[in-house]
Formats: sequence, structure tokens, C-alpha cells
Amino acid sequence: PAMFAQNINAARAALEQGACPEDPKTQKRYFEILYKTKGPLALDQKQILPALAGKSQYGTLPFASVAADFRLIETAAVALYIPQGKGAELIAELRRDGPTRKLLQQLGAYGVSIYPNQLSALLRTGAAEEIDKDLFALRDQSLYHKETGLTIEVEEGQSFIL
Repeated sequence: PAMFAQNINAARAALEQGACPEDPKTQKRYFEILYKTKGPLALDQKQILPALAGKSQYGTLPFASVAADFRLIETAAVALYIPQGKGAELIAELRRDGPTRKLLQQLGAYGVSIYPNQLSALLRTGAAEEIDKDLFALRDQSLYHKETGLTIEVEEGQSFIL
């Protein structure tokens, strides 16, 4: 596909003359070629590196703004926590005490990833709720089955999300 053309060309160039793909020198060459091809703006679209290189007006690094912009893997998916088993206890704790790093790590085992339009449909019908900023839980437990995962009724049919 066209979207991978630059990556494929960089790989071909890095592997010229029989270079081994597992060799760290080959891997370094691949990323150097890719960086030159795509340019620094394409690889740091949110300008995180320049933000960290500079300082704020108070002489400190802008960790809060960088953290808000940084995502290792950009995805449109949203976590929806399922209140089954210990997940129900953790969701109750989230309601009561708010999010903490430890709690969110524990909740990760009870979450499924869904797309924003699916979340909107669940929120609109009351089948899901926002517990805290950008933290959502399933309210209608009949939509989740241990064997088949989350079922979301949509106009075109059903979605099964494991």
C-alpha cells in the first residue's frame, strides 16, 4: 500500500548489499533513512522534542502539556470498563476516590477498547456512563458476556468486541 512506501524504501536501502535485518547497525541505518525521508515534523507531529528542549516561562520543563499531547500509539479507541468480578469493586473505588495510577492499572484488566461512535451510542442510551474525565464504565451488564465479549447494537447490525 502507498502508506507504507517510504518505510519499504527505507528498509530496502538499509538492507542493500546483504545487510542483516537483526543487526543493530542495519536497524539504525533504517531509522536514519526513514527520518531523512519523512523529515522531523512527520515523526514528531506534536512537537514534543522541541517542547522538552525549551523551557517554560518559569524555567521548568512543560511536563503537563507534553504528557497531554504524548501518545505512544495514536488510536481512536476508548476504554470501557466492565463491572464484573473485581472490576465492579474497582469501578466503585474510581467513583469514590477518583483515578490513581495504581487503580487505572488494575482497571486495565477489566476494560475493552471501543470506538468513539460506539461509546456515544452507549452513552446516549444510558448503557454506559462517564465516571470521571474520559473514564467510562458499562452500566447495562446484559451487553457483556464472558464468552463473547461486549455486544453493541448498531444500525447496521451487531458488533462483538472481545
